[in-house]
Amino acid sequence: MIPVVPKFATVHSVISAWARCDRVDVTASHLRGNRASLLSQDFSLGAQAARLEAEVFKGRITAAQLVDEHTHVPLYASLMSPLAALGWREHLLSMPTHRDTWAQGIRRLSTVEAPTLRRCPICVAQDRARYGCAHWRVFHQWPVARHCVEHGVPLESHCARCRVPFTRGHEPSLADDPCPVCGSDRGAVDPNEPPAGYWPLLRRMHGLLAGSAEPMSEIARAAALRGVEPAQVGSKKIAARLRAAVDRLLVQWNLTSMEQLAALLGVNWIWFNEAERSGHMKESPPLISLALMAANPLRGSAISESTGASGDAIASEAPVASVQN
Repeated sequence: MIPVVPKFATVHSVISAWARCDRVDVTASHLRGNRASLLSQDFSLGAQAARLEAEVFKGRITAAQLVDEHTHVPLYASLMSPLAALGWREHLLSMPTHRDTWAQGIRRLSTVEAPTLRRCPICVAQDRARYGCAHWRVFHQWPVARHCVEHGVPLESHCARCRVPFTRGHEPSLADDPCPVCGSDRGAVDPNEPPAGYWPLLRRMHGLLAGSAEPMSEIARAAALRGVEPAQVGSKKIAARLRAAVDRLLVQWNLTSMEQLAALLGVNWIWFNEAERSGHMKESPPLISLALMAANPLRGSAISESTGASGDAIASEAPVASVQN
């Protein structure tokens, strides 16, 4: 039997489902370890995807499907220029033998996934009914994610009985596997009250990943901290309009500095402030620009000057009742 897997199941989750059906020899060295998204664990992303297509999935799942439906590539490509995004995808699917410099740059500048795995209890129940097992989802593993964007419920991150976190081990694992320490199948969540800026950003990220939102490359650049290097964000030299936009962003996240926001988003803020970084790194980090845009809705190609400092303009994106509970 060939298992059916949902879109945006992590690569390791797909391999684990095939292993459960005896379709994969997981003792092979290149399959050991939780390469949850390829992008987060491996610089040679395209080569690994091609190898999995040929040696593991035997063409049943193609390298293009792995890249487009089981990695973070669609999200990060949407934050590039259209030409760069096209070039990256073409490179990935050309069976390269050398390291992927695009993925390497993303890995250097950000933490693509949280250090531990997370799962949505509703996704787990639905997966069991549809596929016979539950899968880890790519969009649950973002550092900023604390809720399932599709169901609005908090993500489980550890065992409810022994409190051991869900981790990326060297053996196949699926989201409904029992705890390897105590055997419990119950998960627990970390208490978290999301700030006002959380849901607008999380929904935009999910929309970009799923291709249901307009590519943000040009829009994100329009909302970027133009002409301002990251180290200058807290400076009084910033124009009043830009300072107001940054202040609005921090208020919506209940933070006092951009460094704190960067930590929540998994952005390597220190790297972006290195004195010897190359010229293309002098733009603000893409996820920071995206958060800025979410906090300051655009009109045309610039940050709206009419948005109130209280953040009232994002009221339409406030969580629904099920999300608030």
